[in-house]
Amino acid sequence: MLSGTPATATMLWLWFLVSLVCWLPGFQAQEACLETPWQQAVSGTVETVTVSLAAFDDLQSHIDAATGPTVFIVKAAAAAADGLVASRPVNISQPGITIAASAEFAESKSPAASGRLPVQCGTAGSLLHIRASGVRILGLNISGCSESAVQLGDGASALIRSCSFSSNANYGSNSGGGAVAASRSQLWLDKCTFTGNKAAGPGGALAAVDSQLLVTSCSLSSNSASFVGGAIAVEGRAYAALAAAAPACWKDTDAVFSAVQMQDNHAKLFGGALAANSSRVMLQEVSAAGNNARYGGVVHAAQAARVTMRRRSSARNNTAESSGGVVYAAGPGVHVLLQGSVFTDNHAKILGGVVSAKDGAVAWLDSSKFTGNKANLAAGVLYGKESDLVADSCVFSNNTASRDGGVLYCAGHCNWNIRSSIFLRNKCHGNGGALFGWHIDAAISSSSFDSNRATSLGGALAVANSTMDLHSSKVSMNRVTGVDAAGGGVYCQGSKVDISDSMLVGNAASWGGSVYITNSTLTATAGSITNSSTSGSGAGLYVLRSNATITNMSFSFNEAQQYGGTLYCHAGSCSMTGCAVAYDSALLGAGCIWAGHGSLSLRSSHLLGCLATTEGGGAVQAVSLSSISVEGCSFIGCSALKGPGGSLQLVNIPAAYVRGSLFARNQALTGGVLSVVNSSLSISGGSLLNSTATVGGGIAAAGGSSITLYHSTAVSGNAAAVGGGLAIDNTTLTIDGPVSVSWNKALQPATSPVSSDTSAAGSDSAAVKAGAVHIAAIASAADFGGRAVLRGIAGGIYASSSTVLARQLYLDHNTADRVSGGGYFDLCATRLSNGSISKNTAGEEAGGLKLVNPAQGSAITSYDVTNNWAGVRAGGLGIMGVDTVSEIALVDVQLVNNTAAGEAAGGLLLSGPLGLLVTGGELSGNAAGTATAAVDYSESGLVSASVDGSSSAAAAGGLKPAGGAMLLDGCSWVALRGVDVWGNAAAAGCGGGVAVSSCGKVLIDGCILEGNVAASGGGACLTGIPGYVAFHNSSVSSNRVMLGRGLAGLGSVLSPTTEPHLNCGIPGTGGGLCIDSQGQVLINGSSISRNQARNGGAMALGVCDDSSRCHLGLVGAVFSNNTVVQGGGGAMYFTSIVAPDQVLCGEDYMTSEVAGSAAGAEYPALATLLASATFNTNIIPSAAVSSTSADFTAAGATTGNSSPNGSSGEDDMLVSTPGSATTEGFNPEDGAPASSSGTTTLVPGSPMASETVTFNTAMGGPSATTVTFGTQPAAEAGIGQASTRKTATTAAASKKMRTHAAAAPQAPAKKHEESGLRGSGVSAAVLPTAATTGSSEPLFGAAAGPDGMTTTSVSFNQASTTAEMTDGTTQSTEGDTMTATTVLLDPSSSTSGPMAEASHPATTDGHVAAIESFNLLAGANTTFMPGNTANLAGSASDTAVFEGYHLSDSGATGATGDPYTIASAQGSTQQHQQQHQQQAPAATAQQVAYQRAS
Repeated sequence: MLSGTPATATMLWLWFLVSLVCWLPGFQAQEACLETPWQQAVSGTVETVTVSLAAFDDLQSHIDAATGPTVFIVKAAAAAADGLVASRPVNISQPGITIAASAEFAESKSPAASGRLPVQCGTAGSLLHIRASGVRILGLNISGCSESAVQLGDGASALIRSCSFSSNANYGSNSGGGAVAASRSQLWLDKCTFTGNKAAGPGGALAAVDSQLLVTSCSLSSNSASFVGGAIAVEGRAYAALAAAAPACWKDTDAVFSAVQMQDNHAKLFGGALAANSSRVMLQEVSAAGNNARYGGVVHAAQAARVTMRRRSSARNNTAESSGGVVYAAGPGVHVLLQGSVFTDNHAKILGGVVSAKDGAVAWLDSSKFTGNKANLAAGVLYGKESDLVADSCVFSNNTASRDGGVLYCAGHCNWNIRSSIFLRNKCHGNGGALFGWHIDAAISSSSFDSNRATSLGGALAVANSTMDLHSSKVSMNRVTGVDAAGGGVYCQGSKVDISDSMLVGNAASWGGSVYITNSTLTATAGSITNSSTSGSGAGLYVLRSNATITNMSFSFNEAQQYGGTLYCHAGSCSMTGCAVAYDSALLGAGCIWAGHGSLSLRSSHLLGCLATTEGGGAVQAVSLSSISVEGCSFIGCSALKGPGGSLQLVNIPAAYVRGSLFARNQALTGGVLSVVNSSLSISGGSLLNSTATVGGGIAAAGGSSITLYHSTAVSGNAAAVGGGLAIDNTTLTIDGPVSVSWNKALQPATSPVSSDTSAAGSDSAAVKAGAVHIAAIASAADFGGRAVLRGIAGGIYASSSTVLARQLYLDHNTADRVSGGGYFDLCATRLSNGSISKNTAGEEAGGLKLVNPAQGSAITSYDVTNNWAGVRAGGLGIMGVDTVSEIALVDVQLVNNTAAGEAAGGLLLSGPLGLLVTGGELSGNAAGTATAAVDYSESGLVSASVDGSSSAAAAGGLKPAGGAMLLDGCSWVALRGVDVWGNAAAAGCGGGVAVSSCGKVLIDGCILEGNVAASGGGACLTGIPGYVAFHNSSVSSNRVMLGRGLAGLGSVLSPTTEPHLNCGIPGTGGGLCIDSQGQVLINGSSISRNQARNGGAMALGVCDDSSRCHLGLVGAVFSNNTVVQGGGGAMYFTSIVAPDQVLCGEDYMTSEVAGSAAGAEYPALATLLASATFNTNIIPSAAVSSTSADFTAAGATTGNSSPNGSSGEDDMLVSTPGSATTEGFNPEDGAPASSSGTTTLVPGSPMASETVTFNTAMGGPSATTVTFGTQPAAEAGIGQASTRKTATTAAASKKMRTHAAAAPQAPAKKHEESGLRGSGVSAAVLPTAATTGSSEPLFGAAAGPDGMTTTSVSFNQASTTAEMTDGTTQSTEGDTMTATTVLLDPSSSTSGPMAEASHPATTDGHVAAIESFNLLAGANTTFMPGNTANLAGSASDTAVFEGYHLSDSGATGATGDPYTIASAQGSTQQHQQQHQQQAPAATAQQVAYQRAS
């Protein structure tokens, strides 16, 4: 067989070309050529003889007597009026004999059939035996022969015209031709009829063997043969001698049937009308109807026969009991051409309603129509097995097969070529409404398949174990209608299929609306699939255990009732490149693409308007793939209305990559763009824009996932109830930027009454009341990570129980209706570096970022947190520990211009049992409490307001710690090292720069607090500290507290008063510092200058009365140029009694008691803190970050906190960059390099060591920033400097700073050293050195003074008689500025009795100078420098009043010899004044003493 070989196609084309040359010349020329053998002139004169015969065989004598060409006009004698009868055959052996029924026949006229001469064979058996050429038989009606009526042989040539043959029968063994039999002859039958003839052998009417046969304008009906050829049998090629003499048109032809009608003929086996065996037969303008055989109802072709049925031929209602309703072709070399013909309503009871071609036969269907044909089993038109087919420019319509192949069916090993053909409304009840192929090599081009139907597989085309190319074709409106049917247009199993430049439209199936492939390879290129549908999955394509490569295809309006409107790819490898997908949908999930248990690649493709109605994956749902890659694609307007992943849903995928792709205007229940569960996803250069979800407007990830964002990825303009940009749970988020998360929103639903349910995340935030409008918290929650999360949280990123490792992450312009405009991280291990959090807003809390229960070792490094806003508190950062005790670090973080409008913590809020280390960086321009309404801090923690401002701090129990820059509440410890805190404001609270409340211990080392403003504690407010407070080598300058009506409703409590019960909750207290400690207070090597307050210009201080743990140490400090207005304590104001044994001086400062009390307050070095990380809150897949996209090495983030080599520790958590050979020391102030060696822990009373933080930013593609940490001993850092900060400097006093409470400061986000607060002429604080003190051992980093102590300088502190109000008015107070004499305090004095004497010039007012510094400096060898002054409201000789103290003058006469007792000052100011007046002290030197109040 030739199928499947190149030679086959070549031979087919050669045969077709030869056919065109030989059979398709002009009609008349061809006819003339074909008749040539019978028109050769006969030599001699033609004689015409009329004979009257009583019997037909009487003609024999006349023929024998003829001497040349003779025409015999035969008449029946009177005795034979009913016709002639022959008793023996008539032999014609002379050429040129003509037998005619009348002269009209002889003259080639067309007389009526009634003019024919009836002739019966009688006993003759056969009528004529022709053995000569040029014989003509004209106008005879021949019947009743028992053998072939006319027999030709031995090279005879005869024309039989206008004759009829009826009821003749040849029953001889294997004898054929019941009417005519020709052997090695030339026979032309013209205008003859053959009716009811029979033969036991081939050809019921006509048999031609090795002959040339021309049959024109004849009719053959109701003839039959017991074997083959019910009407005609043609066998063998023409005899060589005949072929040699034949004209060109006969060279490749043995039999021609033209304008012949074949009707109701029958053969028991093969060829109901015609059997061709080894012959070349052509039928043109032939009509075949009602013929019947077992194989080939009309034609049987065998043994290399070639049969052509062409030129307006037709076959109608023919039947094959088995196969081939019209043609049965079998065997190698057999060719059948059906050209320009029509085949209608033919029927095969088993296979091939029109043609059955097998065993090497070739069928060519050209420009023909096939309509209404059917097969009871398969192949409504053509059945092939081991055969070749060409179908060109044909129309197949309404054909049917009871099982497979409504038109075409290949049972195996076929080579089929179909082009420019139409398949319309064909159907089968099995597979392949138009075509079914098994082991077929099919090429289909420029064809259309429309409205075909199948019940099981392949509404139009179904192939198995085959190769099929579908090119430039249209497959439309096809259906498979069975319950579990597949492949509405195309079904492929175990095949290789190539679909190119084709349109698949409106197809439908239960599975695979247009195309279904299984165990196959599909290539689809430059075509379209539209409007297809499926009640299952894969409306466009269904790919099962197959490889599919889809290129430059377009898909639109395809709809699946389950999954995959465009593509369903299961356990296969699918790729789409350059494709366009629009408005495909799925009722369940995967609106466009579902892929599982294999791999998926999308490149340069665009998906628009994909819709998943019920489940996830608006565009793509990927489950348990080995990998998925999305590169250069766009996903726009895709939706998962009730499920996760508006664009992509990823579940259980170890390697997912998205590169350079755009996602815009997508929406889903969770993950407006992407939903990721237990998967690893890497996104590079992507844009996730303007998408929405309930959780995760851009991305939602959970279930042990890993997400990596890098290379300029942007997540922008998205919105959700939780996590406007991203929401992750139990996930590792790795970012190596620049990556932008911006303009995202977290929305809460319409307002409703506040719910008492606070179990959901985010319940720690307060509700907001603004004016008379009650904006209440909404209790409705979104479900994420197995728990309810309150809506309106995390405009940028929401993370819970996760690891976040980010470098160059830019969180900006995000908004949350409630909490965390930039991000909300709950129970997360967090490392952020080299990025920014800016211009984010939150309606309630944490405008920038909130960390809840952060993991040990979490850190934010080299970050700008700027211009964020929160409606209540934590304008920039919020850090909360609820269920976790951990330590975190902020390194070189710039908190600038952040605002908490309603309550507290303009820059940073930290609450709960956490440890915080802040190294380097800047906190500037932040503001808390900028709301115009008066603020009331109630016990519930909610913020209330009134329009008239009647609520007051006093009514609520005083000011609360606010922290314009930062508020630290309830933390275990906090250490600030080398931090600039300047230009911050807390309009209605304590702590313009820093507020610390109820934290275990506080270290402020090498910091600058400058130009901050608050209601109290202008620079810092430290209250309720049970451990200790240590200021070390720091500068507190140009800070002030708000005066007058600046607090919009608190003016009444800011009126002048001498109320003795001052504390940090009273407005106007502590211009630089306000401290209320329950432990040690250590202020060493620091400068406190140019601060302003009503009471305590530099500092207001209170400590507890427990001498075993509450101590006060002041070593090497400088107090200068501080101011009080209306009150007292230009330098310091005590709010509690400090007993002498609480003051640390001399050797007491170094005692074991002191060291022991401070031993529990060790602060970890930065490297130690980071190395202690416990990033084990989530489970990460082993392939979470691939080698091509991993931006960070974080071995500690793997399951069980194990590193790749099985170790754990510092290196596990450090961020590393390969290829870095050097490190560079980082100074938080000027970035100067510093050496690094070892680590250190700060212990109070021991030499300090500085630290260096080194950042290696060398990049080589996607890599990490290396962060390493080391320390530098104090001796190397220099005398008097123990921190990473340079020597603290004071602020310029040339210009007053004014801060308004009604609005947040708008200072630019720039470094402190670049600001106007550090102008020319500013001098650094003078710290004593070893050269001046005579000691080589620094104490707490400060130079030691005599006897191991340093010197505290207090100078030029004053009380102004005029206060400048923030509203521009001034307020005068009574009192003069006094200059005190030096007061020396004896450290050896007893605690009972007079300790020292203070003297000052006599004045009429008799105000006491510098008395506010008395107790602080007692026993500390401190020198009061000239210029220390105090201004106390009241009359002459006023008494200084302190919280818990009452200082009074001794009597002038000293009558009793004892000092006056200091009474507990619980009364009013007036009572104290009366007491003072009654005692009438002298106007000269006075003895001052004190006694601990009872």
